Amino acid sequence: MIKTIEWIGEADGHLRLLDQTALPTETVFLDCETPEQVYAAIQRLSVRGAPAIGVSAAYGVLTGLREAKSQDRAAFDAALDKVCTYLAESRPTAVNLFWALDRMRRVAGEQTGAEPLAVRNRLLEEARAIEIEDREMCAAMGRFGAELINQGDGVLTHCNTGALATAGDGTALAVIFAAHEAGKGIHVYADETRPLLQGARLTAWELQQRGVPSTLICDSMAAWVMKEGRVQAVITGSDRIAANGDAANKIGTYGLSVLAKAHNIPFYVAAPSSTFDMTLESGDSIPIEQRKSIEITNGFGKQTAPDNCQTYNPAFDVAPAENITALITEKGVIQPVTTENVKKVLGSAVNSSTSETASDSGASERNESNQKTEDAKETTEGKTTNGKNIGPLLLACQRNTFWQANGDQLTSTAITILGAPIILALMVSGLCASVFGLEKPLYNNPIAWTINGVVFVSFWVVFWMIAKRQFARNLLHLHEHGIQYNGLKIAFDEIRELRIRHFETVFHRILPSLMKISDKYHRRVANEAKQTSATLYLSSNRVVVMKHVLRIFNREHLVRVFGTIKERLHKAHSDRD
Repeated sequence: MIKTIEWIGEADGHLRLLDQTALPTETVFLDCETPEQVYAAIQRLSVRGAPAIGVSAAYGVLTGLREAKSQDRAAFDAALDKVCTYLAESRPTAVNLFWALDRMRRVAGEQTGAEPLAVRNRLLEEARAIEIEDREMCAAMGRFGAELINQGDGVLTHCNTGALATAGDGTALAVIFAAHEAGKGIHVYADETRPLLQGARLTAWELQQRGVPSTLICDSMAAWVMKEGRVQAVITGSDRIAANGDAANKIGTYGLSVLAKAHNIPFYVAAPSSTFDMTLESGDSIPIEQRKSIEITNGFGKQTAPDNCQTYNPAFDVAPAENITALITEKGVIQPVTTENVKKVLGSAVNSSTSETASDSGASERNESNQKTEDAKETTEGKTTNGKNIGPLLLACQRNTFWQANGDQLTSTAITILGAPIILALMVSGLCASVFGLEKPLYNNPIAWTINGVVFVSFWVVFWMIAKRQFARNLLHLHEHGIQYNGLKIAFDEIRELRIRHFETVFHRILPSLMKISDKYHRRVANEAKQTSATLYLSSNRVVVMKHVLRIFNREHLVRVFGTIKERLHKAHSDRD
């Protein structure tokens, strides 16, 4: 069996990943030697599946500590925190990602007084332990789940939940493999899983590799094969499960749970205990990743939709607990699915809201961020904004947080930039008039006008440079505090050195894949905006346009304030390198 995740070497080694985007026609391996490469592999789905993402992130931490072995402990801890924060931004929904990173942070924090090299070696041991534990959890889930599958059952599965998604045999596919190896004579129906076809490209491939009888179907065929009596059980994986048992998984899972319930077919979800997020009361609080339009508008190597076609592309949906027959974990089967039974079966194994270290606060911060986002949406409901004042502000952070945190500073900066040079120019011109005895009234004197102009421009340049530096500090402040909007972050560190007067040029240099934002395009977007909408969506790029922020600055003062979906920032960063 091909190994999908492998650490090569010792603590200063590198991570080797099977590039799942090349399957099933090619077998390509990626050697990741930097956090940026690991981040990119997770984000572009070269490695996918919540458990596999967690294992990859744990090893990815080590790639960011290569140069830290000769540093003092304080610098090492800072480097560790930086790489963990960075990797946490790669995918917002998979809780295993945050669980693995928090675990690496906690282990490092326990090494009080240890040298950086010793801590790195301990972190490698922990990453390997996470991988081994995942392998063992897959085997346990397979054993528990196989008992729920009857002889000769037709089993429908969604997306890919096998060895490609974990360090072992998988989650849902581990159950299928165990039932097959037990001689139960099952037949698997794998739906293709649009838009990225993980079922067709990956699951069908894995089933063939293991010799499991299977049939590939389109997503839209699921209801019909159920009606025909071909399916006796549905089993999927999950990327995050709330305390009440609501399970987030690849888009289409909710629909399958509804169909299974309508046809009286048991619907099972297989996931390790690390996938449970007990800080979330229900699936309503699970952040849903929004992906690129091109995944829908382009397929099979060509464009399959008209230009400028508006799209909606959530990567996940949530199957409610009432539609789930049982949750299959390495600790046992949770049935019926209730908050009490989840706590009873999993006990202390689940991700609780109580942090053991300061670094474990990531989950609560994410939940707080999500709640603030919802609050922001509610407070703006019913408000209208003149399209001319919206401006093409592309900030992937909380809509209100930016203004609340920086509004006073930006307002005073604007007043200073515009007002102070005028006042100083008048004062200097008045002084010159007294010294040189210029004729009055001064507004009719060309010499006074010349002095005013020179002084105004000079002071304007000086104050603009001061304000620019202050604004850059505000941006850096936002970056360091990790402000989020819908799981997206601004990578301010990518553009820290840039100058405000060059925003438009830089914007297109680092984001070549985005459509150039022209005045005409801006007007078209503004005209299409719903008056009661909390956000606007640029139809061709799925970029969130934030409202109500450019009330002080017009488009000439802050031309095209940067920010966009983080995977495109990283892609541009990689291209620059």
